[in-house]
Amino acid sequence: DTMAAAIDAALRERVAASRTLQPLALVGMPLRTPRGLYNVAVAIQGGRILGVVPKGYLPSYREFEEKRWFREGRDVEAGATCTLLGERVPFGTDLLFAARDHDDDGGGLRDDVMVGVEVCEDYWVQVPPSSRLVGEGASIICNLSASNFTIGKADLRRLLAQSQSDRGKCAYLYFAAGPGES
Repeated sequence: DTMAAAIDAALRERVAASRTLQPLALVGMPLRTPRGLYNVAVAIQGGRILGVVPKGYLPSYREFEEKRWFREGRDVEAGATCTLLGERVPFGTDLLFAARDHDDDGGGLRDDVMVGVEVCEDYWVQVPPSSRLVGEGASIICNLSASNFTIGKADLRRLLAQSQSDRGKCAYLYFAAGPGES
């Protein structure tokens, strides 16, 4: 409960800080729902939460034991919502986020820049969620990760990102936690 309250407070700060900013921000966090605990990426822009993307696949090999704590997001049905900071927001692995128009009218959304999100292990599975997301229109895929740093893994991460970017004809942005965070 103490950690959940601290996470909510930090998230509330980030949402408030985004009110005057155009860029889409993605924040990784655990999310407690009535169905269980999920590892998620929260999409924030313009002072509001656009949606929450749960990690689809949870590793349970070598040093990874996430299935002990989290639920797999691929079990979340399309069109689902969750409550975050007292509001109902879209929740699922099927979400796409449209870029805001940067012209002078303060305007609407662009349909030519769509962002799909996957979380860490989703990157490493045989058919990553990003494959489906680019098929649904994503031109940018973002992956929030806290993957550990081992010898040779950086080269493999680059290869996977390059391969997925080429196959999907999209930009693939991989964000890793910093030293001491993974």
